[in-house]
Amino acid sequence: MAGASSWGNRCRSRRLPIRANCADAWHRDVAEGTSNGKFQDAKDADVGTTRLKAATCVAEVTVSGGQGTTKLYLFSLVSVRQSDGVTVIGTAYFTPNTQTDQLNKDFTSMINSMLKSQASGG
Repeated sequence: MAGASSWGNRCRSRRLPIRANCADAWHRDVAEGTSNGKFQDAKDADVGTTRLKAATCVAEVTVSGGQGTTKLYLFSLVSVRQSDGVTVIGTAYFTPNTQTDQLNKDFTSMINSMLKSQASGG
């Protein structure tokens, strides 16, 4: 993964809101060393409070190892607390054959916990 300073610099780019920049920069960093990266533009996300601004993004990459190659999907939610800029990121990685019903339940539970803690601070 790229150094924190380069990731932070991409987050602070002025061409998009910081949450969208962070989502894109995060996916590009975690996808480092993979191939065939396809990165969708980040989209604003309503997380149910004006205290937080959030974005989601999706990426598709190919990972290679001793057992061949595998397509891998990444889904992330980036949330920035408006009062002080504290940022949280939740990411799920999954393959095309993943049973997404349970993954969605687990990821939603994790994200809700993160957002609740983030919104209550600051």
